[in-house]
Amino acid sequence: MFYGWKLLFVFWLVLLVAAAFPLYGGGVMNGYMSADLQLERSVAGLPMSVYQFVFGLGAPVVGLIVDRFGIRRTLIGGALLMAVAASLMASVVTGGLSAVLVFGVLLGMGGAAAGGITTQAGVARWFTRRRALAMAILMSAPGFGGFLVAPLINQVIAAAGSNWRAGWVLTAAVATVAAAIAFFFVREQPSDLGQFADGLEPQSGSASGAPAKSLRSFITTEPWTRSDVLKTRAFWCLLVAAFGANMGYTLYFAVGVLHLQDLGHPRDIGAWAFSIFGISTLLGKLALGSLGDRYDPRYVWAATTAAFGVGLTIMSAADQRAELFTCIVLLGFGFGGGLASMFAVLSNYYGSKVFPSIAGLAVAITTCAGAIAPPVAGVLYSDSGSYRTAFISIAVWCFAGAVLIAFTSRPRRAQPTPADMKPESSLTGAQ
Repeated sequence: MFYGWKLLFVFWLVLLVAAAFPLYGGGVMNGYMSADLQLERSVAGLPMSVYQFVFGLGAPVVGLIVDRFGIRRTLIGGALLMAVAASLMASVVTGGLSAVLVFGVLLGMGGAAAGGITTQAGVARWFTRRRALAMAILMSAPGFGGFLVAPLINQVIAAAGSNWRAGWVLTAAVATVAAAIAFFFVREQPSDLGQFADGLEPQSGSASGAPAKSLRSFITTEPWTRSDVLKTRAFWCLLVAAFGANMGYTLYFAVGVLHLQDLGHPRDIGAWAFSIFGISTLLGKLALGSLGDRYDPRYVWAATTAAFGVGLTIMSAADQRAELFTCIVLLGFGFGGGLASMFAVLSNYYGSKVFPSIAGLAVAITTCAGAIAPPVAGVLYSDSGSYRTAFISIAVWCFAGAVLIAFTSRPRRAQPTPADMKPESSLTGAQ
């Protein structure tokens, strides 16, 4: 029986912990922490902003670590570092600076290692024909986790007498469990178990590790290298287009609760808002999973990016509950589908061999661009007393990005040399 589907569930569990607890749980805990520690508005979003910077800058390093030490070790190390950071948040953080260092730096490093790049590299190794479906399933983990984690953290904090540190104790415990799951169940590649990508024995002449006749035209069979990818116009156009959604996403988690409170919503709105956002991301993953193996997932990416822009526009002035529900669903759908589509596009266009490296670079660039949003929004808030201008500006970027994604053609590798023609056998199991 093909182990890839079982392994996909393992990756799903680890990613749920690595993404949902720092982001959704962290977003809820940040609201309580900001009030308890009396943080200024210009500082309140800084820990999440630094988290995004560290997460992004660490992504290329994670790609190199995966290549050097393997998926299993990288996941274990990242999860354990998350557990340490969460324990410190629960015990030693007493101000903005310590929150930035522990949440922003340590948790960012752990989340990067135990999160998307590592698990997505595993999916790219184990799946080829059903890669979009597998990627969509994997990337549903943060959203599903957010639906559960945000209210869970809020309940834990409430049960502890509004003590936000109790949420971090729970985070440390589940991160330790995630490390144990990775230790016992993760396998590097299909060939380790005498299997092949998708559970199908490849036909000769297929560089992808799946029957060549079964591959869609948007799935490459060319042996791309990192330098080849960096020379393509498509790679850079797609990354610039992705900036808008990443900026909006970071802004939402950093100051979204504060913005909603400014619009007249209650203090505990964060748990509800993050929970709806999380479950709504599954709609975007459903769109990719149902369409992305038949049609170029680039078009799903463009559509979901535009939806995210609409959500930001509505949220800028969502003082009614119906408007708030609508915008959060659009934000979740847009970001969830867009993020999963980006990784599906990169793995399809450039292949699984180079995927960890270029995906790490893509995350570094887009995440760091997104991390700029909270401090800029803080400055705009100081000038106007509102975050509305920040939300509207990022929405405009999303609309332009959606057009750019839709009209960026699939790249073609120019003039491959005979030395480049070695198949990606070591990653697909076609040995």
